[in-house]
Amino acid sequence: MKRKLLAFLLLGLFAITGAMAQNKIINGKVTGADDGLPLPGVTVKIKGTNVASQTNADGAYSIPVTGNTSILVFSYIGYVETEIVAGSNSTINLALKVDSKQLSEVVIVGYGTSTKQSFTGSAAVISSDALENRPVTSFEKALQGAASGVTVSSVSGQPGAASTVRIRGIGSISASSAPLYVIDGIPISTGDFSQVATSSDVLSTLNPNDIESVTILKDASAGSIYGSRAANGVILITTKKGKNGATKFSATVTGGYSGVAVDKHQSLDATQYFKQYFDYYYNARTVAGDSPAAAALRANTSTKARLAVNPYNIANPYIAGGVLDPNAKLYYDTDWRDAVINRGETRNVNVSAQGGNESTKFFISGGYFDQKGIVLASNFKRFSGKVNVSNQVNKAINIGMNSTLSYTDQNTPAGAGGAANPVRFSDVVSNVYSLYQRDANGIPLKDPSGANIYNYQNPVSVDFNPLGLAEKDEYITRTARAILNPYAEVRFLKDFRFKTNVGVDYINNRERLFYNPEHGNGAAPGGRAERYTVQDITVTFSNTLNYEHKFGLHDLSVLVGQEAYRTKYDNIQASITGFPFDGVPELVAGSLPGTPVSYITQKRLSSYFTRASYSFDDKYFVQGSFRRDGSSVFGKDNRYGNFYSGGAAWRISQESFLKDITWINE
Repeated sequence: MKRKLLAFLLLGLFAITGAMAQNKIINGKVTGADDGLPLPGVTVKIKGTNVASQTNADGAYSIPVTGNTSILVFSYIGYVETEIVAGSNSTINLALKVDSKQLSEVVIVGYGTSTKQSFTGSAAVISSDALENRPVTSFEKALQGAASGVTVSSVSGQPGAASTVRIRGIGSISASSAPLYVIDGIPISTGDFSQVATSSDVLSTLNPNDIESVTILKDASAGSIYGSRAANGVILITTKKGKNGATKFSATVTGGYSGVAVDKHQSLDATQYFKQYFDYYYNARTVAGDSPAAAALRANTSTKARLAVNPYNIANPYIAGGVLDPNAKLYYDTDWRDAVINRGETRNVNVSAQGGNESTKFFISGGYFDQKGIVLASNFKRFSGKVNVSNQVNKAINIGMNSTLSYTDQNTPAGAGGAANPVRFSDVVSNVYSLYQRDANGIPLKDPSGANIYNYQNPVSVDFNPLGLAEKDEYITRTARAILNPYAEVRFLKDFRFKTNVGVDYINNRERLFYNPEHGNGAAPGGRAERYTVQDITVTFSNTLNYEHKFGLHDLSVLVGQEAYRTKYDNIQASITGFPFDGVPELVAGSLPGTPVSYITQKRLSSYFTRASYSFDDKYFVQGSFRRDGSSVFGKDNRYGNFYSGGAAWRISQESFLKDITWINE
């Protein structure tokens, strides 16, 4: 009996010991193979079970394991999925490798994503590295030279001025050749709202530091899913999103200086300019028979009359023989180019926070951009903010909101060929004319406040002085913008995904123009003021249904969708002249109102579209799309148009008979 009891106890002890050996806790730490930093949010799962864990902010994890044969699966977005057999280990540390193939092959396309090898159209992808911390007011200026077939030219060098973007040339003779811009799946407005000031760029309301990537769809196969609006190509902008893991804070401060890249031709100084005219008159008088002294006297008189100015301290600076009088001295030698061209300065400050967990991810940023142009009184400021949030409600439902807020303040002095253009003025007005009014002794005159009084007297640009007008006149554009994009995505029946978007793009553009009543363009009407206000509201509703299924060597993807687009453009313009005194640029101060102008323009677009993609053995690809657009700008009998495309691709490098040929690659 005692032997049986002892045997039973020993058997129980062995069973308990065996059970303890089979159930254990494995701890460890996961880091990045490239930098050795801990990776938070890595999923650690027991293969074939529902047992899973996740690394914390320090990259540490803990997971229960049953049996030494259990396999731990480590997975993280952008890294190679790795499997490790538990064995007898109680601690397993791992350095995950970056999956460079996975990171590089995804391409943002119309209403979805694709892979580079399966994409049958022509597209170029520009990453955030080419956009961030660049001293440009808007992101499209950074696209120049970044992609073949895309040209970017600046209309003006003034900060905040619009740029012209052309994808594979000009697509229309009389209509616009500008591409369609889509931000986070929502088409945005890019119209030129500027009226009373020089051209402004509403794309400059977007902060380039908030952009994750830009995809340029260049051909019909790539862009036709956007229908009539894609005739000149499509530029898809993807902003930064939250990422799984501990919150990461970022702050960058950059600055720089700018100047004229290529010096202009040299100009005559005041002495040389005066002497040119003197020599002409002097030679004419000597040929006519005057004595050298008489010729010099008459040449001095004629030169002063012709130039309407004498920059010297004596009445007749040149004597017989055309020699400068030893007692003659210049009161001034105005370098107008130096007066209107400054050293440009740029300051760019950006802060952001990015993070989240398996269910909620966020990206929040704020930016301040300040650029002082190289031309007198030209500058641009932007205040921007972004909040992108997404929440995985459950396995089936994901909701989120992308939002962009910005405010810009732009000062743009007159351009083109007018006398008020500071650059043109400095090219045509000589150094012989003084910047300030002067007394008989050449000393600048001062106003009651003690400031020098500007000189507006010259026969070349009568009653103009760029420095004086920069203080008195106004060319101001202020733009407030909000882009809001709430969305919801539902996955069901394993292969189906439905997504609904609502996009709102609100732009409020206000411009102020004032010509002072004393000098320049405003002198004739006694001063002139204009106010121009635009409200542009674009609302887009988009619904898409995706079906994706793989079976054997076949891969099929089908998209069907509906989109409704509406834009309302509301503007008002008012002007007035007849200002009794300077210094009050508001409309209420004028006495002769002009005819006010206002109008509202509304447009609607209703669309239905589909796209199908098929691939076999990851070698052969076929894709086709169809879209039907109906626009309110046409009559009801000719309102709809059909747009379709097809494309095919062959990954010849994957063929077995070519695998040994090294000069064929992706």
